[in-house]
Amino acid sequence: MSRSAHRYAFNLTDAHFNQEPAVSWLGSDGKPARVVGDRFTAQYLVKDEAGTVQPGYGPLAERGLELLSLRDAIILGFTTSEYHAALRVQMLRGELLGSEEELAAELIPPADFSEAVDRELCTDEPGEWPGATAAGQVPYPSEDLFQDEKAVGWATTDGRLLKESPADRFNCLWLVRDTSTNQLRLSACTIAQVGIESLSIKDAIKLGFTTMEYRTALRVRLFERRHLRDEQDLARSMTPPRDVQLAFNRHGRLFLEPENRDVAWGYHMWDVEGPARRWMQGSSVSGDKPTPPPSFP
Repeated sequence: MSRSAHRYAFNLTDAHFNQEPAVSWLGSDGKPARVVGDRFTAQYLVKDEAGTVQPGYGPLAERGLELLSLRDAIILGFTTSEYHAALRVQMLRGELLGSEEELAAELIPPADFSEAVDRELCTDEPGEWPGATAAGQVPYPSEDLFQDEKAVGWATTDGRLLKESPADRFNCLWLVRDTSTNQLRLSACTIAQVGIESLSIKDAIKLGFTTMEYRTALRVRLFERRHLRDEQDLARSMTPPRDVQLAFNRHGRLFLEPENRDVAWGYHMWDVEGPARRWMQGSSVSGDKPTPPPSFP
């Protein structure tokens, strides 16, 4: 794997994706191709604003899947679990997947706590892993989870299809189609209950979520160990204050428990970590530096 310059790019809109959407892969013969041997080292084609098809910004092994919108990922043949895997590695470890083999390995959840320490950079206690709640766990979605049903659109409480997105997408049910029976039914839960990041990338597009909304939900799940609560929480989380952005990009997945502040400050990280901790905990965490433990100079 190669190192990344950052864990996450805080962007408010999808405008940069829309300027040059992906078209296809570039085959070894110089022609557009649907399939290539290694999607991380191959070049892909984009269409610029003038309609000209040309090579993209470089192989994904060097730039990462953060270059790809949800639509781009689908066009280039990435599944939801693969998209999650690449973004998860970059957010948690500040690294980029460099090959299909590395991607395949990342799709498999850690077998135990010691493996999770390396892959998730978690410093939880062994008894606290993988997390007390589902929202607090690092997600490793299986593609099989997305095969049984497909989103059709937002719905009224009596099961009728809405023509437009609801004002509150977090507390509205949506229609799904059972892929085995072709029958329609209401979703079993709301977005507030399971998170935007629990949707397949195709379903997220179908329900009108943007790439940056989807990524924000995944970032909050990974860094803050929770689901987004509502539209206001989403809007607030898409562009946190600059010092909070810097803290998350430097440290990624942080403790929630204030007693761990001594360890962080002992490594001279408190000044950088502090804004993100206060962002997560609100007024429950003081901005004062704790007393350093004796083991640190």
